Amino acid sequence: MAGKFAPPSRSFFAPPGAVKISQTALELAREFAAQVEAGSQGRPQMIVFDWSDSRAVRQPLGGPWVDLGAGLDLAAYDLQDISADLIQEIDGVRFAVKISRHIYEASSLRLIDTDSEARSGLTLR
Repeated sequence: MAGKFAPPSRSFFAPPGAVKISQTALELAREFAAQVEAGSQGRPQMIVFDWSDSRAVRQPLGGPWVDLGAGLDLAAYDLQDISADLIQEIDGVRFAVKISRHIYEASSLRLIDTDSEARSGLTLR
């Protein structure tokens, strides 16, 4: 484990195939992976579709916090922190899905898709 953070619990991850990924969401992940690789300083990273129950941002930097609510983001984790059996690959994009079971089971399609209205550009349908 790199840094001071503990790796996420397996219980937060969906098993491969439990949640589908649209082609447009996969393209976002591919683009993000290229950016991560360029800045990773040689440390292997894993792209993760990452659900959070609450999110907040400051814009401008140092400004007031803006609550974004629950939702999906793309994240990069140290590869060593993600169990190999949770990693999926579609069309050359390797990723994991960090969405708790009760969240993806409540979604109607169990599909990660793009949404131009969502802050991250992603939604769970």
